[in-house]
Amino acid sequence: MGDGAPDVVEVQPPVDIHGCREAGDEFVGGRRKTPPPHARLCVLLIGVARVAVVGHGRTAASASRVDTSAAHGYTSASRVYTSRQRALPTFSPIATSSRTSRLLRNARGLAETEPTRDYINRPPSAFAALAVWEIELPTLRIATRRSPLALIQANFVAARLRETEPALDVELLEVATRGDIDPSASLAASAGGDGQPGKGVFIDSLRDALLDGRADLAAHSMKDVPIDNPEDLVLRTFGPRADPRDALVASPDSGIQDLFDLAPGARIATVSIRRRAMLKSLLRDIEIVPVRGNVGTRLKRLDEGRYDALLLACAGLDRLRLDDRIAQRLDPETFVPAPGQGALAVEFRADRPDVRDLVARSVAPDVERCVVAERELARAIGADCALPLGAYCATQGALRLTAVAADADAGRVLRVVLTGDDPVALGGEVAARLEALGARELLGT
Repeated sequence: MGDGAPDVVEVQPPVDIHGCREAGDEFVGGRRKTPPPHARLCVLLIGVARVAVVGHGRTAASASRVDTSAAHGYTSASRVYTSRQRALPTFSPIATSSRTSRLLRNARGLAETEPTRDYINRPPSAFAALAVWEIELPTLRIATRRSPLALIQANFVAARLRETEPALDVELLEVATRGDIDPSASLAASAGGDGQPGKGVFIDSLRDALLDGRADLAAHSMKDVPIDNPEDLVLRTFGPRADPRDALVASPDSGIQDLFDLAPGARIATVSIRRRAMLKSLLRDIEIVPVRGNVGTRLKRLDEGRYDALLLACAGLDRLRLDDRIAQRLDPETFVPAPGQGALAVEFRADRPDVRDLVARSVAPDVERCVVAERELARAIGADCALPLGAYCATQGALRLTAVAADADAGRVLRVVLTGDDPVALGGEVAARLEALGARELLGT
């Protein structure tokens, strides 16, 4: 390299990359006639990585650097600057094809073998490798609760996103929610001030992380998400649905294998008003006691003999690999689960179309249709996860939606079963039938 004519490496046909030219620049046959005073590196990904590089007297490694501090989440791609601090074209890692992702990985590996060599006179493929190596992919951050189950679910979401976009870097942002900080909050009045327990106590802090930009995505258990969603956030189901049924859990040496093995006066622990009502509708001579803490804490107290059995969600026990503790998986047509139970939810800002497109790859259409029907039923009747309302939708050709509403002690129980093809219309019709039977008065909505 000397002070004479500049060395030029280019890809044919020449690629006109916005931001690589200045006033007065002249190009002849794809080559710059008048070189810039400093070296410049320009990178553009178009389906498959193609690179045009113009250099003058310095190595690419010393001529370029990366600044990701201004990137918002992972929407704004990392920006490459020259020594003159001029922004060059950007790219989005979630827009690249799987073939491009493989090229990125291969190029990064090549560059790492000889990161300090002078590549000005090397073939375009070698220089392209160094150019890609200089770019740091932005990071997608998933907000999650800190409980073992929540972390398992968030890691599942992260793994699925990496499968659909291998170039994506994903991190978890652990957030303490009101329900985690104060276990009694799940039984206290809601943030909305309507006196109903449990609304949003495990969700509010995760939504705050989305809205203030600390996170790009939040992972939830769908059954914990309040029915009314803020206008500036989007809620989607994610992946397959786990077992939506409720589980009867008993100590291994108790001999209890189903609900009807429970002796009169048996103490059954649950924090759910719906489960309390479902249980009372089947067994009137048992005692139901409240229980707090995560799944591990509840199982420990069961084994200590503080109560005879527990009611929990099968999905949580399966995800925690504690399914061997399940004595009975309760029939969802009889012991009707909560709307959305067993499904994972992800939430993101409505002004993030890139996140919307990424999430859409992991939405199971049948799962989402069933969950939409269940949640539309709850929305139309004015109920929430804190009330004794059960909704279970199954796909049997058409959608089949079973709904049960009761008072807390199951003194009166209403049941409606309908089929249909449109999940929103089906949920609304079942709600109308329940309302005609007096469900609003029963639920206090």
